[in-house]
Amino acid sequence: MQAYAQGTGPGRLGRKIDVDGRRLSFLALRMGIQENPYARANFLLLSQKIYGENNPDILKEIEYIRERTLEEWRFEILKEYPTSVDWLTEFRQNNQGKGINIDGRGLTFLGTQFGIHGDPRAIRNLIMLTGMIYGEDDPFVRRERERLGMV
Repeated sequence: MQAYAQGTGPGRLGRKIDVDGRRLSFLALRMGIQENPYARANFLLLSQKIYGENNPDILKEIEYIRERTLEEWRFEILKEYPTSVDWLTEFRQNNQGKGINIDGRGLTFLGTQFGIHGDPRAIRNLIMLTGMIYGEDDPFVRRERERLGMV
């Protein structure tokens, strides 16, 4: 049995893992992970089950994720995209957020950090995430929430 990974750049980690013809989701279920195995935290949990809980590379990545608070992530996002309009313009102009990069982390990672369940590119999830970052009182967020019937 041999595992290999291809395309491990930002946002692609684990997309091509194959063990004896089995994909990542099959492996995750076999190891007791019911949630999306492509989500960063779940992928790290699966990695620990495969390589051991004390693997230094995995522990380093877990610590990196844990060491920042939401306020710190929010601060980093606001440095790169000062307004909600800047944030959503980047999302729309760059292949549905694939260009969003905050300290090497993409939109899916950021959505997970802020508690978004599901795809953060889905419009309702995107607006919820935007509200968490820029505040529910942000005029653009408020207008989009009303337009989508989310109030």
